[in-house]
Amino acid sequence: MAKYKLLPGFDPFHDGEIFDINNPIPKYLYWNYLGSWDNILEKHSKYFELVPEETMCEKTITLSLDKAKKMYGKSPEMDELLLANFTKDELNKKELPKSWSKLKYISGFYLSQFSVICDTNNESIKDKPADFQNYNIFATEKQAKSALAMAQLSQLMAVYNDGWEADFEDSNNKYCIERTYKRIIKTIHICNYSFLAFKSEKLRDEFLRNFEPLIKEYFMID
Repeated sequence: MAKYKLLPGFDPFHDGEIFDINNPIPKYLYWNYLGSWDNILEKHSKYFELVPEETMCEKTITLSLDKAKKMYGKSPEMDELLLANFTKDELNKKELPKSWSKLKYISGFYLSQFSVICDTNNESIKDKPADFQNYNIFATEKQAKSALAMAQLSQLMAVYNDGWEADFEDSNNKYCIERTYKRIIKTIHICNYSFLAFKSEKLRDEFLRNFEPLIKEYFMID
């Protein structure tokens, strides 16, 4: 069994391809009109290199996409092998988690028992695996500040509404405070949910006057 490797200069579309001359000339080659391997090798021998017998031994290695992603980008030679079996999109595609535990590592900001915003990067809990002990960690400091403001606003709003809670399934007006772009606006809803909802227009407007900085903190407006 003899195999030949096609060298540069004869057919740029198939440089480096290895052909078994015991098989017919592939029909996809434009030079198959030459008729036979003997004829081709006789006329164009300088473009063909005999492949040594020992390099013909082939082994099949099963490689999962997950392992291929980890190996991709390590070296040009490895990338060439991987790209022969996977597309760039497959190798670059980020695997999205389908559960909390699949996040692998968690870092960010959380609220202490004294309402202080703590950074996990300054503590021993930095980059810990995701589990039930770190459900309370926000990805950004701004989100943690928003949560702290939300807790305060919920207590203040309960007093202003005197026990009234908005029911977004009834047909009554709810006087709300919301964000549009980087502005705080006053609006009225019936069934569209809004966290900052009041039983009267007067209470809503007074609440906004008194706690606008805290409301901006909640809405993450700089």
